[in-house]
Amino acid sequence: MRPLALIWMALGLAACTIPTSSNTESTASESPAAPETAVASPTPFEFSGPEKELARSRYQLDIDFDYAAQVLSVWEQIDYINSSDGVLSELLLVVEADWQGATFELRDAVWGDGTAIETVARETSALLIPLKAPLGAGDSLRLALHFDLELAQKPGILGYTTRQSNFADWYPFVPPRDETSWILHGPGPAGEHLVYESADFEVLLRVHNAPEELVVAAPAPAEVIRGGTRYVLTGARRFAWSASADYTVLESEASGVTLAAYVFPEHLEAGQASLSVSRAALELYEGLFGEYPYESLAIVEADFPDGMESDGLFWLYRGFFDDFEGAQNYLTSLSAHEVAHNWWFGAVGNDPALEPWLDEALALYSERLYYEALYPEQVDAWWEFRILRFSPTGAVDSNIYAHTGFASYVQAAYFRGALFLDALRQKMGDVAFFSFLRDYFEAGRGEIVNADVFFALLGEYELVGLDDIVGEYFAER
Repeated sequence: MRPLALIWMALGLAACTIPTSSNTESTASESPAAPETAVASPTPFEFSGPEKELARSRYQLDIDFDYAAQVLSVWEQIDYINSSDGVLSELLLVVEADWQGATFELRDAVWGDGTAIETVARETSALLIPLKAPLGAGDSLRLALHFDLELAQKPGILGYTTRQSNFADWYPFVPPRDETSWILHGPGPAGEHLVYESADFEVLLRVHNAPEELVVAAPAPAEVIRGGTRYVLTGARRFAWSASADYTVLESEASGVTLAAYVFPEHLEAGQASLSVSRAALELYEGLFGEYPYESLAIVEADFPDGMESDGLFWLYRGFFDDFEGAQNYLTSLSAHEVAHNWWFGAVGNDPALEPWLDEALALYSERLYYEALYPEQVDAWWEFRILRFSPTGAVDSNIYAHTGFASYVQAAYFRGALFLDALRQKMGDVAFFSFLRDYFEAGRGEIVNADVFFALLGEYELVGLDDIVGEYFAER
């Protein structure tokens, strides 16, 4: 395999201009259109190639991270496989930086044969690239981008504070397609809006102008190579990471998986507790649902409110660490919750904007399974603490745009979703219920599923009274 470092050297040799255009339907609240930009273009060269035929699309990312400036300079190579049933005449890449306050600047774009991509339409949250030839179903293409990304100083999953730098959705990626169009949603009042195909990632990271004590939290094992650190993550929705000079690293192991908690030094006891919960949850969910999808798991203390999942890594708000005491608290519950997202989000994908319950209700109900296994005497207290005291309302199948804020969204998709799953379990019995969850995991692993898939699999169990349960919790089924 040709080293990523050679891609970097090979792609910076000549110069040309990439025309850019803006989305004529932009609103005042959207990012301004990028002007025409002179960018460097490579001479033809041999791209790094797969050692064997790819099973899914692959992203190779060669990063120079200027820590002092909070700027990434990235060469990204994409081997894209058209997994839709249609023929593509253009390729769309998501640029989430536009919604997160970060500054994205495209410097170069080339095809797999080394020729320049002459036209890249720059739209809000996207790049649109006309293809040289139609791309049929199952066919693949290769391209590379050179871009800079400057983080905004703000807490969040793509931003930095005085304590950490976080990188989620930091690189352009190709979203899935339905029968007629790309699946790309804008942000809603609450919840997540991006949909991801499962892909493979190879990341080479070099850090500059950083304190010696800087620690990088990543979702895959690290290998020091070619003056940087290499990470390989396969069958994942995205590659997210974090960096901080304040992290203390706590480590453990479960079922052959390496776990590490990256916590601030004032929270070592709580960090150890979150690590212990995560280890127990991982072992439990493997037995209930199926094999953990990745080689490692990183728990990252966050300088922003709430928790956020990603493949092989999740963030938890420092306030949860502040408030940790005993088993009945948000640190314990949300550690178990975020671990579960590696099954319900990472392995089994869904559209979190239109059907958020498919991952969030399952992750929340997984908390209940954790307490049932580890603290059975506290299950009733968990129900009250996490759900019942809020007297939740709303349709489980509502989308993120149907809500005015976080509270109503969580009550419907999370709380009522968990109540639906528990009613389903009571009706089916444990043997059938857990058999169904394993079937659902196997059917959805590596795929993007929807409620039709969920209920089609459920229908195989010929459950009497299912319509009554569904009618109580869902609006459209």
